[in-house]
This record gives sequence, C-alpha cells and structure tokens, in this order.
Amino acid sequence: MVTRWTSILLSVQKFGLIRTLTRLFSIFIFKAGFKSYVTEKGIGKIYLRRGTSDLPVYRQVFLNGEYEITVKGTPKVIIDLGANIGLFSLLIRKKFPSAKIIAIEADPKNFLVLRQNMERFPEVFCINAAIWNTKTKLKIDSSDNTAEWGRTVSSITIEEKNVTVIDAITMRDVKNEYSLETIDILKIDIEGAEYELFLTDTEWLDDVKMVIVEFHDSIKKNSSNSFFKALANRTDYSFGISGENVVVEFSKSD
Repeated sequence: MVTRWTSILLSVQKFGLIRTLTRLFSIFIFKAGFKSYVTEKGIGKIYLRRGTSDLPVYRQVFLNGEYEITVKGTPKVIIDLGANIGLFSLLIRKKFPSAKIIAIEADPKNFLVLRQNMERFPEVFCINAAIWNTKTKLKIDSSDNTAEWGRTVSSITIEEKNVTVIDAITMRDVKNEYSLETIDILKIDIEGAEYELFLTDTEWLDDVKMVIVEFHDSIKKNSSNSFFKALANRTDYSFGISGENVVVEFSKSD
C-alpha cells in the first residue's frame, strides 16, 4: 500500500492537478462528517463508511489509478469478483456504460454498501456470495482486527457455531445464470480464494479475454499456485502489472 503523499503524486501524474484537487476536497468533506459519500464526475455519489477500509480502497482505485488499464475494444461483459463496496465496478461502468457488469461480494456488510452504490445503475447485477470451486456453504473469517477489504472465507467445520454463513457459487454458475458466452474482463480480488477458484474446473477460463487479479500469498500461503497451474499449458496470453494487480490478456478472436 502506497503512502498518502505517493497516492497524491500518482493521481496528479495520471489524472492532472485539477481532478486530483477535486477528489481531495471531496475526501475532506467526507472525513469532516459533512457527507456520507464522496462525489465523482461521471458517477455521482459514492457511499463510504468512516473508520473502515473504504477510504483507502477509494484512494487505491481513484487516486492511485490501479485499474487504469488499456482495454482493447468495447467490453460487453465484466465480472467483479470480490467487489467490496463496488469501486472497481463504478469505475469500469464509467468507462464502459453499455457493459453488463456482475459484481460479486461475500461479506454481507460490504454488500449492503455495494448495493447502495449500484442502486441507480440497473445494468450492474449484485450478488451476495463467495466465489469458489464448488457450490457450497462457507463462513466469513472476520475479526475486530480484520479490515473490511480483507474479509476471507473458508470451509465450515461441524464444531463451529456463531459464524456468518454465506453461499458460495462457481464461475460456471455465474455463466449459466446470466447466459454468458464471453467474459471480456474478469477482475479478481478475493483474499486468497483465488486458490480454490482455479483449483479444479477452469474450462470457463477459455471464455475470458482479460483477467485482472490481485494475489494474496501473504495471507494464504501459495494461494496463487493454482492460477499459474491453470495457465501452465497455455501460450495464448501476455502478462502485465498495474499497481498490486497482475493483468493477463488472452489472444482471442471475436
């Protein structure tokens, strides 16, 4: 995570001084308690929660510009895995307003803010579930020391009680539910669950044009291994880096 001053410098370099100052003023108004949201040109109100990781995520997306990635053509289908409160989805919708966006977030509290941020955008579909390699039930691993952007999920043991249980779905479920043939952009920030996502059935990856993924080996050892194994026998892709994300673009013909 970059410092605030570095974040400001990155914003000036990528977006210019005026836009950076406008965003910083909106942050100041939010932090001072005058509003429960920041405003963004082309989006409108973006609701955040004080005292949470929402503001650092906002800086990451809108000041640091970690998702300022060149996209070929005009994407029609975008999936946001680990949508949190929807900041990537809002940004990508601003760039590609005609795209169908599916935002998937496991944590119920994050999901409430996600839905609030998306309620005026009917082309964005919000799902409160975890993404996994099988359809099952999981638990939210949360504690007082875990920030809102770092909620992880795991399997439930018989002995456990008083845990937040959520549905887990697969990429095949998502594709079937929304009748998707091609996924133009797949953004993945799921706090280590990328291991399970790519562990078994990865045939759906053949229908993806671009993957933007943040790995979390620091919190779940070797969680990126299954992703690279899924690519092991492929040569039809190129790698790039954007902030904390690895960008994989597949060579596909329309």
